Amino acid sequence: MWHGVGINAAMVVRAASVWQLALLATWIALAMSQLTTPTAVDLYRDELKQLLQQLMWQAQVERCLAIITDDLHASIYDGAFFAAVSQHPRAHYMVRVNDNEDLNKPPSQMLDALQGIKSSGCDLHVITLLNGLQVQQLIRFVYNNRALHMQHKFVLLHDVRLYDHEMLHVWSVFVSTLFLRRHPDQHNRFSISTIAYPGILSGVLVLQQLDSWRPGKRLNRQLLFRDKTRNLNGASLTVAIAEHVPMVHLNRSTNTFEGVEVMIMDALAKTLHFQPLYYSHNESDALPWDQLLEENETRLETGLIGEVAHHNARFGIGDLHLFQSYLPHVELSLQHSVECLTFLTPESSSDNSWQTFILPFSGGMWTGVILSLFVVGTVFYLISFLNAVLLDSNQASTFFHCLRRSRGRSRQLRDWRRLSLRLQLGRYRGMAVGGTGRDLFDDYANCILLTYSMLLYVALPRMPHHWPLRVLTGWYWIYCILLVATYRASFTAILANPAARVTIDTLQELNRARIPPTTGAIENKHFFLDASDDTAREVGANMEIVEPSDDLVSFLRATL
Repeated sequence: MWHGVGINAAMVVRAASVWQLALLATWIALAMSQLTTPTAVDLYRDELKQLLQQLMWQAQVERCLAIITDDLHASIYDGAFFAAVSQHPRAHYMVRVNDNEDLNKPPSQMLDALQGIKSSGCDLHVITLLNGLQVQQLIRFVYNNRALHMQHKFVLLHDVRLYDHEMLHVWSVFVSTLFLRRHPDQHNRFSISTIAYPGILSGVLVLQQLDSWRPGKRLNRQLLFRDKTRNLNGASLTVAIAEHVPMVHLNRSTNTFEGVEVMIMDALAKTLHFQPLYYSHNESDALPWDQLLEENETRLETGLIGEVAHHNARFGIGDLHLFQSYLPHVELSLQHSVECLTFLTPESSSDNSWQTFILPFSGGMWTGVILSLFVVGTVFYLISFLNAVLLDSNQASTFFHCLRRSRGRSRQLRDWRRLSLRLQLGRYRGMAVGGTGRDLFDDYANCILLTYSMLLYVALPRMPHHWPLRVLTGWYWIYCILLVATYRASFTAILANPAARVTIDTLQELNRARIPPTTGAIENKHFFLDASDDTAREVGANMEIVEPSDDLVSFLRATL
């Protein structure tokens, strides 16, 4: 029994020792983790902090500093960090990014920060993100949207994901970028490298090591932030040309391009030591616009801008305007000449020269003149009828034929055979000689015709026989003289001082004219839509686009 008890005690003692050893090992592991891991991270932060301080000191920040970091590196940028950078504190932006945040489409807060950084023109951008995929997404977003000044200085942490083939054209623009790589196995040494320039222009992405740093070592500013674009070492750069005389034209005899802008490019190539390769951009080889356009996208892919944006050419020479829609695609140089834009506006909607003959009188006046013809003609006819009633009742029966029913007996053919033609003519001749005869205004048609002829200064065939008609004729002549004199005076005044033609001189007048503005390119429409004043935006909203632009003049002629 004792033996059995001894065996159980030994087993208990042995189990207790195993438990103590396990507890001791666990405690030692926890102690080692507390002593090693935080110390390594803190050492890394401290060394990176010292290196960034020296880099910012050598960068000579004048405007402001932009910092984009994560939670791991956020503790580096404290008050002591900025105090050690410069004796004169500079404005700075600091953006903290979450580890799982997608920077292909940054949040609105970060977009506002990027816009503020670009508008302030910060000299140095420090991006300390441990996730290289986030850095790649951010750099591509900045490149595609021109969210920052890409020619300014950038400092990034080294990551192999930043050097993919898709990033080739991106790094050809970020020419002043430094990459920091830590070598913990080499006494905490940091290597500072950059993109080999201008070798990247030939399609080869190679890192060029500039310097190595360890705590206590000073950096050489001349090596880190030198201007790489001053000497391109004879690199061949393609230049796309859109001919526009006299700035650029092709000399058929020598098959070379000539012009002012070609001379400017040659002078630039001589100064920067590169070889320009000119070629004419043929827009007919481009795809149709409708196959390339997406919603709210401008038609830049088929033109000179698209040729540069697609990296087919390093430079583009053409007759371009500084449109806002070009900026997300290319970098525009300073203009060497300024020209005014021309807006074709109609002087009048139609030709109204034929209205000159009716302009002397108003519409009411012309209505009164026409009515007076019929009224006066009717008065002449009534006076002639009353005069016939008073003097000769038989002659009065000849008036108002239209109101009388025909009572005459139709003469038969045998009656005409019985009568002699000579006797019949003699009878009618005797009646004409013996009677008084008809007067000028005894017929209503003659009354209207004679009143109209007097209005046109045409004399009567003879004066009426009766004095009432003569008196009325005299007064009507006075009326005609006054009316014609008034018309002639007004007509002469119109010919001497023609009415001013309708012109459009301001955008407000163009909106009030209700004439739809027309253009041949959607960029011109966006020029007005992006304007700051409401009047220009209203013009852009009403603007119509005509395709192709060759039909623009014919469209204007048909519209106006």
